[in-house]
Amino acid sequence: PLQLNREPTQNLHYVFEYFLLPKAIAIKMNMSHETMKVMLEQEQSGYVVCDYLSNLPASTSLGLPVDAEARSLIVDWAVKIMDVCNYSRETAAIAVDYLDRYTASAGGFSARVDRSQFQLAALASVYTAVKIHEEQTLSPQVMAQRRRCHSFDA
Repeated sequence: PLQLNREPTQNLHYVFEYFLLPKAIAIKMNMSHETMKVMLEQEQSGYVVCDYLSNLPASTSLGLPVDAEARSLIVDWAVKIMDVCNYSRETAAIAVDYLDRYTASAGGFSARVDRSQFQLAALASVYTAVKIHEEQTLSPQVMAQRRRCHSFDA
């Protein structure tokens, strides 16, 4: 029962505490439940990373497609960047995860068949991971210089 025989300020507090706040909490809990449900569905169906190195042609008009050795060189390069800049190696792992997810997607086909596109995707992945997970970031110019200092040709 609503008891509004108090001072106006107390009435407002009473209405908020006993009527509005519980409804807001209930709405938030319902949204959280729905959000968790969607996240679980995505985890089970949408976040599968396939072996993008399998079933590639032996060569393309752009040259050799990416293979395990080329990917390994990129991973080593990402780790070297982290070591030189005193970043966490976990950031390199995150960058490689970004790279793998992109390369395995339909939009990443060009990166699978063109090593220069793969290198560009790796550069973007490292830059993004550093920007998100490290306190200090590298400028795009420094990242480009680091890329030129290492040969990725396998």
